Amino acid sequence: MRERHLSGQRPSPINKGGNVYVAPISILDSTRRDVAENLLRTSRYTLTEVAFLTGFSEQSACNRAFKRWTGRTPSALGEATGP
Repeated sequence: MRERHLSGQRPSPINKGGNVYVAPISILDSTRRDVAENLLRTSRYTLTEVAFLTGFSEQSACNRAFKRWTGRTPSALGEATGP
């Protein structure tokens, strides 16, 4: 049996079968973004409720992630879409 060693290298984004590798955390991040934006645009949930519904333990963590995703805060999105 061949020995395996951790080399510290990231896996290639394309494996031998030609499939593109997407890190699970990227899928989670993308899903959280989509759900958060949808909730903020179409619901009456508070920012704290949206944070918890999208899996964040604190509103501040959700705010930071949202700003990283969109370049603006969740409250700015709410103001842009209106009541």
